[in-house]
Amino acid sequence: MSLDSLKVNKQLKLALNSKGIHYPTEVQAQTINRIVGGHDVVAISPEGTGKTTAVVMGVIAKLIFAKGDAPRALILVPTQEKVDELVLLFEELGVNTDLRVETIRKGSNFDYMRDILAEGVDVVISTPERLQPFYYKTGINITQIELFIIDGADHITRLGTHTATKQLGENVPEKSQHVVFTEVTHPKVEHMIEDFLRFPAYIEVKTEKKVDLEIIDSLVYEVRNFKTKLNLINVLAGDAVTYHKMLVFVNNKLNASKVYKSLEKRNVGQVVMLNAPFFNQRSVSNLEDFKEEEYYRVCVVSTEDLEQTLDFGGVSHLVHFDLKDDKDTIINRVVRQENASEETTALFFATENEISTLRKIEQTVGVSILIEELPLGTIVEGDVERLEVDLEPLVSDDPNKGAFHKKKDKNAKDYNYGIKDKVEKFGRYKKKKGKRKNK
Repeated sequence: MSLDSLKVNKQLKLALNSKGIHYPTEVQAQTINRIVGGHDVVAISPEGTGKTTAVVMGVIAKLIFAKGDAPRALILVPTQEKVDELVLLFEELGVNTDLRVETIRKGSNFDYMRDILAEGVDVVISTPERLQPFYYKTGINITQIELFIIDGADHITRLGTHTATKQLGENVPEKSQHVVFTEVTHPKVEHMIEDFLRFPAYIEVKTEKKVDLEIIDSLVYEVRNFKTKLNLINVLAGDAVTYHKMLVFVNNKLNASKVYKSLEKRNVGQVVMLNAPFFNQRSVSNLEDFKEEEYYRVCVVSTEDLEQTLDFGGVSHLVHFDLKDDKDTIINRVVRQENASEETTALFFATENEISTLRKIEQTVGVSILIEELPLGTIVEGDVERLEVDLEPLVSDDPNKGAFHKKKDKNAKDYNYGIKDKVEKFGRYKKKKGKRKNK
């Protein structure tokens, strides 16, 4: 498909050709015409498929020229680096237009930025946490927004700025068009965008694997939080027959120490750490020492500053306690090594925020990882059901029978006077004269 098949103006075509872009990527081909046509769009596409360029192309093709004073396009991105990337793309692809682009950055002077925006702007780019307070202080007029775009929705949820994004999306005019670009989708992303989308077109672009990768058998446990992960790892470690040699990967030393302490309490003497950071923790300097000692069953590995190349031969389970490491690093662990046992299994503990990393791993290796139910005995922290308590039997007519009883009629209060009612009923309070006596 050539650029001629897209509903883009001549100015944008010239800019694209000058950059050596003569053919759109698949995500661009499927989204640009829908954006220009006014449809709400949710585009799901892996990294490196041209989503950010599609954002800029869509805005320029939709707005074309400068118009009015209030912003007409609002773009939210997860990081300041992404803001800079978009600004550069607008400079390159908008060279033949007069569209005015401004950013709201960390540390921006409120009065100065308010005056800049009041002078006239077409496109505003910002991170959610910077734009939200600016909006609430009436520093930006969003009543004329035609295009509300989120680029990197999954990254926004991972950084915890999804609430601000959701509120901003709900406050732009109802007639606005909404466009969402994301690498993966999961419940938190869907919850963030569901209230302001109107019959969106869902577009999913998948890339073929460049290299065939054989990975070891893998399972994922969906968990609620850190404490649930601790409960789960202890349940698994309690099965000494199945989990006889287990590596537990944790992304930092502090959390690795917490995992070690919890496991050691229930499996005394059977847990070690690879290069433990504290003297009171049982430690091994290399993985071979762990594998050779039969009594050791669990080795906790902090991936923070990990420089060793690990040989997983003889290890029964590779447990990824969290998914905060780089996805390529995790993939390298689960690609089958020559001396790896056929019985070696990789386990992933994934919270709602970490599901996006798991989806990226699946996209890269071309395999859907099976979801396993939590084993019996796993306590899900924060999942205690509320019990409905019937309070009537607790109410006693006998004032001598416990502290909880019905009030006497003369003490029963069925009113709530406001300050005006009190003045009318009882008069104003008169302060007594005289000095206060110290007791």
